[in-house]
Amino acid sequence: MDLVLDACSGVVNLALFMAAHPSMVPRLATMNLRQFYVDLQQLFGDLQEIDFTLPLFASITHLDLLDILDHDSALEERLSDPAGLPFVPGLTHLRLHNTLRSPVFCSLLLRCKKLQILASAVYTRSMKVSFGDLVVDDACLVLMKFRNDAAGDWPAGTRGERDFWTRAEMFAAMRRRGEIQSVYDVPREEESSNSREGFSVLFSICLPKNFSAAGTHGELHSIRD
Repeated sequence: MDLVLDACSGVVNLALFMAAHPSMVPRLATMNLRQFYVDLQQLFGDLQEIDFTLPLFASITHLDLLDILDHDSALEERLSDPAGLPFVPGLTHLRLHNTLRSPVFCSLLLRCKKLQILASAVYTRSMKVSFGDLVVDDACLVLMKFRNDAAGDWPAGTRGERDFWTRAEMFAAMRRRGEIQSVYDVPREEESSNSREGFSVLFSICLPKNFSAAGTHGELHSIRD
């Protein structure tokens, strides 16, 4: 992987699926990354070593953190700390994994001033998901049932095809125009396809421009690609 990074220094969209290692940090710091898919604890080797002041975060706009956050309050606190993700200057799109805890959502929405879309991927065998104490306004919340195919979704984006981010942006635009309601589900045929895989993937997308601390309610709606 080190040789690949050396040969591809001009890459701006990089996914490190299970390949991140602390030895890569110096090389990544010399790249002008804009979209980055990575497990931070794997990349830095330790939670305490994660450093958002490093040059590798300077140009990033889209960040997909593959770290599993479920019940990992220490990592959530590190991400939402003022010296954490809020320190990434150009961050507009952020996806977390396996958390619907309100403190980290609210903190990131308030502190990441340029954030346009905040999403959380939740892996479940059922559409019935408990949102616990999640407190974001109806206008800020959407559920997306989506294939768990990150390895296929990422290259689609690099080719200029529709990926998760473009779908999220499409929803955000439609929601702000008042064309759809607060909760979104993909067509039934995709749900059937997902069920054969044994699980579904739900995304909650928060739209910071409409953010307010209020209860979350809504009905499922479907639109086609």
